[in-house]
Order: sequence, then structure tokens, then C-alpha cells
Amino acid sequence: MLSDVSAATARRSGFLTRARTSAGHVYFGLCMGSLAFGFVLFYAFFKYKLVLFGWLVCVGLFAVFWIARSIRFRLDVRVLLPVLAFQGWLWLTAAWSYDPRQTLWWLALDSLLPVVFLLAISWAQNVTAWRLSWYFEMTAVLYSLLGLWFLVTTGGFVDDRFGAVRSGMAAALLTAVPFLFWRLRLRANPYRAALTVWTVLSLLAVGSRSALVLLPVALLGGVWIAVRTNRRPLSTAFIAALATLVVAGALLAVPAVRAGLAEGLARFSPAHQSLDVSAKVVSELGRSEAVDIDRRLQAFIALETFLADPALGDGYMNTYMKVQDRFQREVSAHGLPFTLLAETGLVGTVLFLLMVASCYRALRRAAQGAASLRERGFMLTLTLTLTVLLLFGLFHQVHQNPTFHVLLGWGYAVAIAARPPRTAASPHPAHRAPAAGAPA
Repeated sequence: MLSDVSAATARRSGFLTRARTSAGHVYFGLCMGSLAFGFVLFYAFFKYKLVLFGWLVCVGLFAVFWIARSIRFRLDVRVLLPVLAFQGWLWLTAAWSYDPRQTLWWLALDSLLPVVFLLAISWAQNVTAWRLSWYFEMTAVLYSLLGLWFLVTTGGFVDDRFGAVRSGMAAALLTAVPFLFWRLRLRANPYRAALTVWTVLSLLAVGSRSALVLLPVALLGGVWIAVRTNRRPLSTAFIAALATLVVAGALLAVPAVRAGLAEGLARFSPAHQSLDVSAKVVSELGRSEAVDIDRRLQAFIALETFLADPALGDGYMNTYMKVQDRFQREVSAHGLPFTLLAETGLVGTVLFLLMVASCYRALRRAAQGAASLRERGFMLTLTLTLTVLLLFGLFHQVHQNPTFHVLLGWGYAVAIAARPPRTAASPHPAHRAPAAGAPA
């Protein structure tokens, strides 16, 4: 890992170097453009479900640049073993799944997510940390504009005609906050200050309960990292104070923001949520007074499944299939605990934790051995963002969110960079060519 090798060795391995090939910058820029274009296509032509279009274009771009040998791409099986073990276990659960065909079908649909992980590694090995973090600035811009579009067309920041858009917007905006602060602190300008403030406003207006709880973590953590990894703390404090004043004023000035925040806070009341996941939830189906019925129903089924087979689980996406078969409702497992325990069992849960722990270990060692405050700030921001997303994942399906695999890929890219590539073994002395002047 990074603490085991010199900073020069880590840089030669291909991460956080200042110099990059122009082809690497072009490759990353085209990928970001493709993702942005795919985002617009998805919402403009929602009924066609073009959510994967941008990522598929990125796969094609990677193939072109890699075949042309214009970009770096190095993997290390030893480093990736935790990831391979967890992904292999997911496919293995089809052998005892509640519905093997459906499990294989869902795994095939989600097979692009490991590819996103590999794409993220390729980005990290070809562009600087500053350019790499632009992924989150782009995400903030796109989702902030989407919220503004909803505000103009519907009067609110969320349009339920687009499915579970509230959770998607909340996850995207929440994970962008730490990196926005990091980028603002390094290169402050009015645009980045305005984008950071607008992202926080949009996050409040979306009304996600999980996001409202975790926003202080992202905000305070982002400010703390910006202060501790920069030599100008007073400037950071001034920017944070100014942003706070602007946010407070905007909250009073924009009715839609106040309405969205009020709606989000109201969803914490007993009238909108319940923690009862006993068999009683089944008897409440169809009642108009039922509270948070879908979330409670999936929790009931997931717990029932886990208790029936705690070691192995009942196959990937079995919660969705069971709820559909028994109650004719399309509800999947909400959150990593229910997904992992019910569908992959204790074995899969441990493998997932080991995979994430390996990522955290690489980031911690990289932060400790960072050659500059800027490099340390990036590692800490990456760690904070991954932590916030995993906490958000206690109640949402972040394992199916591409951003989770992007963060994971960057973390493993750090681990790969810290491990020097294998070199060809030296020939045995008996097989070496004789030195000049030595007897044959």
C-alpha cells in the first residue's frame, strides 16, 4: 500500500501525478461529456430508459483508447481479490436462489456496474486528482439544473413521474458536497461558490429524509477537510460564513426551498413513517391509513428471508421477486443491511465489508503518506464521500448506484498505485550472457 512504498514509486505506478498524457485528458473529457449527454437523454426520453447510454459510450471510448495504447491501464489481481470474491459470491447465489433465472437476469442487468468500477480505475490512472474530482462538479451541475427544471415546470424540486428521482437526486447532490468544498478551497471563484450554495439548497429542497440527516456530516466534514488541508484557514472560514449567510437568505426567499424542506421534515413524523416491520404489515396492505407500507413490507420480507437462511441468503434480488409474487407489488430491498443479509447472507455481508475495508485501508495509508496537503485533502475527501454514501445506503440501494462503484474504483486505484508492477524475473546466473572480457 501507499505507506509501504515511496511517494515516487506511487507516482510511477500511475496515480496523482501532475503530468498526464494529453490522450488521457481527452479520454476523460469525452467520458464526462458522454455521461452528461446520457443524463439529458434519460430525462428527455424517459420512457426509453436510456440510463446506461452514457456509460456504454464510455466503455467504447475506453476500448478505442486502450487498443490504441493511448492510455494507461493496470490491474493487480492481488489487490482486487476482495472485489472479485464479492462479485463471484453474487453470481454464486443463483445456485440456491428463490428464482435462479430472475437472479441471473438481474445480475446480467447489473453487470455494467463492475465495468464502471474498472472505468473509474482507468480514469484515476490517466488524469490528475483535480480533473478526477470534476466528476462530482459535473454531477452537481446536472442535478441542480434538473431540480431547477422541475421547479419551473412543476413548482417543486421533485417530479414523481420520473420514478424514484428523489433518492437519485439526493444521493448525487449529497456526494457532491465534500468535493465541491475541496475544489472551492483550492481554486475559489464566484462560479464554484454559487454552485456549492445552490447544491446545498437543492439538497434541502429535495426533501429526502436520509439526505437531511447526513447533510451536516457532508457539510462539516467538507469544511473541516478544506481547513485542515490548506494553509489559508481564515479564507476558508470566510467563504464558509458567506455561504451560510447566502443559504439562510435563500431559504427565506425561495418558497419552493422552504416547501421542500418542510416536506422533508414532515416525513419524520409518525404520520409518514413507522418502524413496525412485524407480520402486522401484511394486514395493513390495502388500507388507506397504512404508513410507509412499501418500505416496511420489504423489511418484513427481508428479515423473514434472513432468519430462514442466515448464512447464505436467498439469492440476489430475491426480496423484489418475493414481494412481487406474494403481494403483487414491485418493491426491492431498501438499503444495504436488508439487501446483503437477506440476499447474500452473512457470507456475502462479510465479503462486502472486506471489500469496503480494503478500500478504506488504502485511502488511510495514502492520506498518511501524502506528499502534499492537496494530495491529503483529496484522499480525505474521497474517504468522507464514500462514508456519506454508505451511510445513505443504510436506507437506499447504493450498491446499484454507479457513483458508489466510481468511488470504490478510485480507492482501489490508490491501492494498485501503491503496489509496484511486477517485473520480469532475472535470469538464473547460469543462463546469463558472459560479461565482456570474461572467458566463454
